[in-house]
Amino acid sequence: PYTPENRDLALSYIDNLGAAGMCSISGAFDTAIPQFTLAPPNVANIIVFLSKGTPSVGILDTDELVNHVNNLVDATGRLLNIFCFGVGSGVNPALLSQIASDNGGSATWVGISDFSEVLIDFYAKIRNPVLLNPSITFDTSMGPVSELYPVQVPNLYLGTQMLLCGRYPIETANIDFTVEGSALGSIMSYQYKSDLSSIAMDQNRFLMKIWAKMKIEHLMNLYDQ
Repeated sequence: PYTPENRDLALSYIDNLGAAGMCSISGAFDTAIPQFTLAPPNVANIIVFLSKGTPSVGILDTDELVNHVNNLVDATGRLLNIFCFGVGSGVNPALLSQIASDNGGSATWVGISDFSEVLIDFYAKIRNPVLLNPSITFDTSMGPVSELYPVQVPNLYLGTQMLLCGRYPIETANIDFTVEGSALGSIMSYQYKSDLSSIAMDQNRFLMKIWAKMKIEHLMNLYDQ
């Protein structure tokens, strides 16, 4: 828990860190992830992972390291969100993207000079979760919805949007769907009804590009695996 004493201990710990020229990504997650085993159910379990390079000690292979992180998360019995920040030019993009994608987070690349501002903006977003571990279900009697992206529905935070793109049969007139998740320890459920136009409108052609972009991002994540 945050207290002035714990803050001072953390700052003192950071001040005494020394650079030894090694990068143990597996060791960092070995220490961080098991701490969530006893986390209460009504909190957002978030790891912010910062990396300036590629692993040089511990597990070095990308696929093996991703599987190791996922196994550690599974062992906690908790849903964790891992947000990765690659700082500088020497990071492994495939590794950070896959860890974040598998664990409901995002991967961000940032220059050293911009790092402080980016991290402050990120914390301002995640400190106010609105809907955690969300899921979406559709009334399939109206027609099947397919190729919905992102495959894992992202958490929703104050001031952010939830963007989901999918395909539906052209003869479908409307779609009923439900979004569920948790907030402040309570289960939340929202029902929506979307009226779909049967007329193609030129001004809406950009929607196909958004869907295509999200599918390409999904395929790139699969490729990195």
